[in-house]
Amino acid sequence: MNTTASLQQMKELRLHGMAHTYGQQLELPIHQQLDAHELVGQLLKSEQPFLQQEKTAYYLKLAKLRLPAIPEQFSCSAARNLTKQQLATLLPHFVTGMPYGHENNLL
Repeated sequence: MNTTASLQQMKELRLHGMAHTYGQQLELPIHQQLDAHELVGQLLKSEQPFLQQEKTAYYLKLAKLRLPAIPEQFSCSAARNLTKQQLATLLPHFVTGMPYGHENNLL
C-alpha cells in the first residue's frame, strides 16, 4: 500500500491524529524519519488527543450550553454556596466524566 492510500484510509477510518502525524513524517527527509516501531508509537500517541477533543466537543454539543465557560470564570462566593476548594475538588470529575465519589469503583 502506498503512502497516499495509507493516508486516505486513515482519514476514512476517522484516525485524524494518525493521518496528521503520518503526513508530517512523510514530509521529512528519509534520514530524519522515525523507525517503524517508533512511528507506530508516535501515531498512537498522536491519536489520543484528537479522540479526546472529539469526545469533549460531542459532550459540549449534548449539553446545549447557552454560553461557553471556563473554570476561571466560575463565581465562587458564599451567596452561591461554593468555595474555591470545592470547585477544585469537583473539576477533575467534570473533565474525566467520572461521577463524584466513584474514584475507587472498579466496575
